[in-house]
Amino acid sequence: MKNLTTKQDGIEIRIFLGFLQKSELKMHLSQSREWQCSNSFHEENLIEVHRDKQEYIGIWIKAPVSYEILKKSEEDVRSRLQLYCPKIKLDAQHLYLFTQIFVN
Repeated sequence: MKNLTTKQDGIEIRIFLGFLQKSELKMHLSQSREWQCSNSFHEENLIEVHRDKQEYIGIWIKAPVSYEILKKSEEDVRSRLQLYCPKIKLDAQHLYLFTQIFVN
């Protein structure tokens, strides 16, 4: 999945879908052999994003976004993260959706 969702006149808009990295999630990721291997081989993976002094883990979604795309993307993020952190109940975790705008 590409990082760029929309680019127009020097403005880049990115749509992010993911989970807040709380201490429990960070701990499970740091102990996950699958996560470490995936990062070492630079596989297409979940990405870490910093926003408003918080850390999130998730994916970028291509625009335009529909409800179906959001639901499929949510399932994708949950399944990938569950692979890396099988002991965490992701159903109890809040999912975040936000945009980031960059001026080139």
